[in-house]
Amino acid sequence: KENKMKYNTAQTQFSSESGTEPITLAEAKAWIKVDTAITADDTLITELIKAARQQVEGFLGISIIARTVTAVINNSAGDIELPYGPLVSFTSLTDEDGTAIAADDYELRGIGFKYLHEPLYDYMTAVYTTGYTALPENFKTAVKEQVAWLYDNRGEAKELSEIVYNTLKPFRRVE
Repeated sequence: KENKMKYNTAQTQFSSESGTEPITLAEAKAWIKVDTAITADDTLITELIKAARQQVEGFLGISIIARTVTAVINNSAGDIELPYGPLVSFTSLTDEDGTAIAADDYELRGIGFKYLHEPLYDYMTAVYTTGYTALPENFKTAVKEQVAWLYDNRGEAKELSEIVYNTLKPFRRVE
């Protein structure tokens, strides 16, 4: 059974992204077979690394790099998955009036990708930090493959390559 969630989120905002991409320029150049001594495309490849990472994150519904997420969520039915995990730390939860909800009054469940079990409120704002400390190798390979596809299809590529799509599809967290 695939673990896919439909996030019941009104709005999500990212901030405080770490500057560390999942692959280095040298790794990307080796993957796409560009001589490391040739620097003409270094700026382009660096931009493609970020674009590829963002495309993979968007498709999977996860955070690869460390970032702060602010999400307005509806937990009226309980057990909503916090979007863009895995969760590193949970900062705050407020109700729709902006009143802080004490840690003793909410419950998070799960490993890595956390669910807000309660309270059962319509609209709350959750602030938390997400991202991988050790990125799974298949995700890292997918980013490298997407960089190669973007590099080879400059100006035409707007979506994931078919190889990356098929590699990542079983791990997609959202429909």
